Amino acid sequence: MPAKSKEQRNLMRWALSAKEDADVYDSAPKKVQDLSKAMTKKQLKDYADTKDAEMSETTFKTFIDWLELYESGAMSEDVFIEQLLKGIAVEKEHTNNLVQRARIALDHLEEDALYYDKLESVGL
Repeated sequence: MPAKSKEQRNLMRWALSAKEDADVYDSAPKKVQDLSKAMTKKQLKDYADTKDAEMSETTFKTFIDWLELYESGAMSEDVFIEQLLKGIAVEKEHTNNLVQRARIALDHLEEDALYYDKLESVGL
């Protein structure tokens, strides 16, 4: 099965590396460790080997993700917008693609609604 985004492909590559190398596994976040345990090497490789041309830009899906996060009540409108804008700026270290940066930011905000304030408070 091909990856649906570069982020997913990169995550699967990381999980594949974790499956193959104990040092990578030990230093990987829990999400990556869980993926490396749950999927076979072949499954991870199938995702990890996806070519860019096989992935579609799903801007609409990102928009839906924003709405779902906001409507979940996890944060007020002002905080949501502030955190999302901070996230988009911070995630520029990973990619210049605005949609991809928004996806990364949303992933973090789903885990912790104040992720970027906390990141800022520790100086990162």
